[in-house]
Amino acid sequence: MSDSSNTGSMLNPLNWFKWLFTGLRQPVTPGTGKVPLSPTPEDDLKTFKQEIRDARELLDFAIANGRSVDDDIIAGIQNAEDLLTATAMPSPDLRTKFEKVYRDLARFMAPVTVETLHATSDLYGSTFLWFFRIPLSEAKRFSENLFAYAILTLIFIIVAENSGNSGLRHFFPAYEQSPQWLRILYLFVSILKTIKPSLYGLLGALSYLIRSAHDYNNNHSFDLNRKPEYYNRILLGLIAGSIAFLFIDPNSGTTKFGPDALAFLVGYNTDNLFSLIERLGTTIVPNVPAASAGGLATAAKLSLPIDVYGGSPTPVSGTIILSDVAPAAGVVVSFKSTGGAPTPADVTVPSGQKEAPVKFTTEKPTTTQAGTITASANGTTATAPFTVHVPLTATGVSSSTPIAKGTNQMKLQLSEKVPFDTTSVSLTTKVPDWKIPAQLKIDKGSDSAAFTLEADTSTAGSITATVNDSEPQEIAPKVMP
Repeated sequence: MSDSSNTGSMLNPLNWFKWLFTGLRQPVTPGTGKVPLSPTPEDDLKTFKQEIRDARELLDFAIANGRSVDDDIIAGIQNAEDLLTATAMPSPDLRTKFEKVYRDLARFMAPVTVETLHATSDLYGSTFLWFFRIPLSEAKRFSENLFAYAILTLIFIIVAENSGNSGLRHFFPAYEQSPQWLRILYLFVSILKTIKPSLYGLLGALSYLIRSAHDYNNNHSFDLNRKPEYYNRILLGLIAGSIAFLFIDPNSGTTKFGPDALAFLVGYNTDNLFSLIERLGTTIVPNVPAASAGGLATAAKLSLPIDVYGGSPTPVSGTIILSDVAPAAGVVVSFKSTGGAPTPADVTVPSGQKEAPVKFTTEKPTTTQAGTITASANGTTATAPFTVHVPLTATGVSSSTPIAKGTNQMKLQLSEKVPFDTTSVSLTTKVPDWKIPAQLKIDKGSDSAAFTLEADTSTAGSITATVNDSEPQEIAPKVMP
């Protein structure tokens, strides 16, 4: 019964039509590895595990291509792979450690991401037609489309260039004696001749995109989310080819190169053309400052440090930048935060200014809190990532032998590894016979620092250590063989 039904369906011309066109894009690998967000714990666990697999895939690509990935990143992802067998959501501490490692890896590998790796890999590609079973990546498919568009545009240009060739008129009857279909063809060729500059502009834009797509494919940075931007460039090339004739008389002969060549060049580099138009417009009609004209200044950028230690007495300093100078009444900027990040108080950008300082304090967290802070002004927003870390403290000072007269090798121990940048530790002592360095520098990823203590006698005492600007810790050195 199954065979007869399949045979009947194959004999149906409508099914043939469906079979042909549904085969245009056949996924080779089901899905793309993305799991939709869901409030259920099971889906959250699946999403977290997929992030670990994505991090592993990105790390494998980096290592295979000789990238010098930090050892802490490699170790962090390897440790996270142990969570792939978990049946319940891991603790917040474990998730935070992995997210930080994955964040550092993503920054190091930018603009290459897991999505761009999939877009440039044939394993995640699709077949072209039902009779071609070899899959191609999305990047290669996009390049093939550009090739086809360029060839078609070139054919149209050739037709437009030769539309007035007298030698071809012997092969076609006069317009009045032509059948209806040939008259339509004459009309089509006439249209091509009229829009010939636009075709050259389109060919220039396609040439640029073909070259760029080749580079994106080779360095695995082709981003599917930027496809609308690429297609916009094609449209701009088409428009720019026509714009060229607004600035040149094709019959004057005053230029050093022909109008078609100019159309091609501006189509290839539309950015410079529109920049020239903007400069000409600014020269003719100068910009009026928003402070006097009452223009709308929006939130353009929020500049904040990405990582800070919570509970610090020194306020966090940042800057809110507007798209234009503030009007006479100024611009009020409000803030909101996510993920445990603090929420700054409202800030007013004064009249005639484009930016204003943003200052706020943080609470001391029990675990690292990663989130975002968003500034809102005149219906627009600007967002910055913000992570509050548990402040570091000095937990001990030790030496392998009891402190004696002369040079003693000492070790300062922190509460945990330095999560970002370089940490400063100030050292003081009340023992007059001891000489110690005033400050130590501990690099990211390290949790201790060695220093020397010069003693005139073997007197016992203590050392006060201040990590960054946290509370001083008075510590008596211990002997730890």
